[in-house]
Parts: sequence; structure tokens; C-alpha cells
Amino acid sequence: MEEKVWKAINDFKMFENAISIVIGVSGGIDSVSLLHFLTKNFKEKKIIVAHVNHNLRGDESKRDENFVKNLCEKFGVKFFLKSVNVYHFAKKNKKGIEEFAREVRYNFFREISDKENAVISTAHTLSDNIETVLFNFARGSGLSGISGIPPVRGTIVRPLIYVTREEIETYAEKNNLKYVVDSSNLSNCYSRNKIRNIIIPKLKEINQNFEQNAGRCISQAREENEFLDKMAREALKEVNFDCEKINLLPNAIKKRVLKLILNQFYNKIEYKHIKLTIDMLEGKIKSFTLGKNKRVTIKNKEISCNIEKDSKVIPKKYSLSEISKSELKNYINCQDFLFDLKSDISFFEFRKRKPKDSFKLPRRNCTKSLRKLFNELKIPVNIRPNLGILVDNTCGEIVWIESIGISEKYEVKSSSVKIGKIDIKFEKDIKIQNEDEGCE
Repeated sequence: MEEKVWKAINDFKMFENAISIVIGVSGGIDSVSLLHFLTKNFKEKKIIVAHVNHNLRGDESKRDENFVKNLCEKFGVKFFLKSVNVYHFAKKNKKGIEEFAREVRYNFFREISDKENAVISTAHTLSDNIETVLFNFARGSGLSGISGIPPVRGTIVRPLIYVTREEIETYAEKNNLKYVVDSSNLSNCYSRNKIRNIIIPKLKEINQNFEQNAGRCISQAREENEFLDKMAREALKEVNFDCEKINLLPNAIKKRVLKLILNQFYNKIEYKHIKLTIDMLEGKIKSFTLGKNKRVTIKNKEISCNIEKDSKVIPKKYSLSEISKSELKNYINCQDFLFDLKSDISFFEFRKRKPKDSFKLPRRNCTKSLRKLFNELKIPVNIRPNLGILVDNTCGEIVWIESIGISEKYEVKSSSVKIGKIDIKFEKDIKIQNEDEGCE
């Protein structure tokens, strides 16, 4: 196992510039093995454990909490706990229990990461990745879904992503590691458990190297998916919202461009929304509803979105963080949200559009007023007032405009010393953080 963990860490430079590491530990064999490996091999870094008690399994949930707490005392690492009544808040927020529990966990991990300036490490294995891919495949997912769990996403890293569950079990036995077993994993009532306990063993009967072979396929799918995403972002800059230009794109790129466009109107786009947009472009339908209060239509030969009467604009929260140059490879899908941090991050602030605002376009060698720019890029009139703008207060220049990107002056270059990253959270994400019960 150790060799594969080191390979993942080195392949993706997971801890190259990390000062601290936050490990999500449930108490199960995977996370306990990860904790053991990292505390043994990264003694120069500050190791922190985060545990979430979802309160879904009664006494067993409390047992897991106490186990992880005692484990941290044994390893001499800092312990953070969050106890949340997931069932109650999932129902209140009208979300599925698993979906809401995941959001709570990652919000908690990010909260600690920001506080401790730490990389977040989770214990997802190759076996978990294969289960996810098979689950997504059964649901009819596209290439993105069968690309699996990314080894690195922003500040989140997954050192066990090349390791199978059998290899974890061997490692735990070799090192005499104690762990707890989640009784819900033993029941085949859940789809993921059926995949783990029934389907994967059958596939191993066909080919005993199934997991290793599947891992290779997943890696290839991920690389190709990232390449197509990059092509779609470039294509969007050329076609904007123009229906005629969009229709000329190859289908594989067209669907991705449409997703990028729809993401500017709504933050949870599914395949059905893309299919409806294609039907609209082909004249089969005139419009369709997006979310509860938005209607997508074609206006002046362009894709447009109107907010229906008596509806509210979903509030957004903008934030900044600093990343190192070595981390750039982890943000290949975020170029429009990375900028040259020319001064201290505290001198940058977000605001809305103001009269006489102007912006220097990348690679265009010209500066335009925002009104002309919005018209030229076909930005729908109804979303313009709510677009975020980042300003450098040391000189008053606009650094970034939501839906457009980074100013030429602030593009990340090889000479950039510090790099800033822009994040956007919508009301639902903010609400979850505010309503969750506290941590200690």
C-alpha cells in the first residue's frame, strides 16, 4: 500500500507546500489507515483530525465519535468535532440525507482548512472510486461522471486513490490498527452497498485484475474530460450566447458550452437542462423553466434567461484565497478565477457595477466600458446588475468580472509571484454553514 500512496502523493504533488493537513476521519479502516500513514511519514507537518457525527445511527454514532477522539489522543493530534442532526436539517433544507451529510462534512473541513491554513485529506480509495463510477454509469452519467473522484480538487487531496480496499485491510492488519465498522455498510438496501458487496465481486470473477484495470480506465477518462472542458471554455469565448454559432459546434463541445452558459443562470445544472436547451435551439420548444423562478428562451438569436415576476435573486457570497504557483495544476478548470496577486490580498474587494467602469480585455489590447463590453459579449441584461466585480484598491482597476474573466493586467504569468483565487458560493451553500450546529 505504501508504494501506491507515495505514487499518488508524488504524481499530484499533494503536500508539496502544505504546512498543515486536515484529515477527515470517520473511524473506519480507510481513514484510520490514512491517519496512521500520514502521522508516520509527515512528522514535520501539523496533522489535524476532523470528525463529523451525523447522529444517524444512535449509540453507534456516539461510539464512532468517542473512538476517533481517543485515537487522536493516542496519536497526539488535534481533534475537531462537529455534531449535526443531519436528518433534521436535510428535511428542513429539502435535501437527500447523503447529499446534505456530504455538504456538512466538506463545509466543516473547509472551515478548519481556512482556520489552520491546511490541505484537506480524505480517505477515498480506488475501490471507492470504482463504486462511484459504476453508480454514475447506472444513472446514465456522461464522461464527467465516469471520470470518478478527482485525486486533487482545489485544497482537497486523496492519497489513497490508487489503493484498493484489500490493500488497506492488509496494511491495517500489518500495523495492528483498530477501527470501527459502520453497520449500515453491511446492508444491501443501499445502492452503493449493492455495488460494493454484489456487483464488484462478480466483476472480479470475470477478471481478477478488475480494480486495477478499472483504475486505468478512470484515469484516462479524467484526462480526456479535462481536455474537453478546456476546449469548451475556449469555444465559449468565441460563440458567447449566439445560437447560430453554438449550433455549429461539435456535439461533444456544444453540450459542455451549453452547460457553461446555463451555469451562469443557475448553479445546479443537470443533463435534462442541456437536453431542453438543445430542443430549444432546434425549434422543438420555445422556452423552459430553470429552477423555480427562471425561464430560458431565445431572444434576438441568443440564449437568454428571464427572472419571472415575484421571484428573488439568489444571493451570492464572494471570497478570496491565495494559492502557490505549484498548486496551479490543481486548478486547470479555474483559469477564469485565478489572478496575479500584485499586492496584499486585503487590498482587493468585491463590488457591483458602477457608472463609467471600464475593463481591459485579455489579448485584445483595448479597454472598453462595461456597457459596451456587456453588449459585445451578449451578456443578458437581466443578469448584469448582479455580476460580481473584483477591484484592486491600490490603483482602482478592475481585476475580474463574473462571467467575463480576468483583466489582461492581472492574468497569471510565469513571472507571477503570488496568485489569488476567486470563489463564489450561492445562498443554499451559505445557509447550510449558518444552520449547522457548532463544533468544538
